Amino acid sequence: MANQMTTKGQQLAFKMILIQVTAVALVAIIALIYDLVASYSLIIGGLICVIPAILFALMAFKEGGAQKAKAVVRMFYAAEAIKFILTIGLFILSFKLMSVNPAMVMAGYVIALTANWISIRFFKNANY
Repeated sequence: MANQMTTKGQQLAFKMILIQVTAVALVAIIALIYDLVASYSLIIGGLICVIPAILFALMAFKEGGAQKAKAVVRMFYAAEAIKFILTIGLFILSFKLMSVNPAMVMAGYVIALTANWISIRFFKNANY
């Protein structure tokens, strides 16, 4: 059962994911002016970062509280491992099965990842 701590954690995670999606979407819209393949490749790269992040947020903040500290740590490790494996799998699928620009896929991923790092600075001391 979700408690207030886990709910706040998920809310913060989803705010950060929204910033990632926004950053990738803005760059993809600009790229659309120049090249359709570059634009959707950027979106694919952003999704490769965002989809595992959503899964992580759902898993990692499933339980909370001092009495469940070991379960929380285990869930964070499991969520991070699944996020890592899913990210690699999505990269492989995008390069093997889609007609994408690999450099733009990587750029979309880096943009989303950078947006996440920057958003951490904004929410670091916020009372979410």
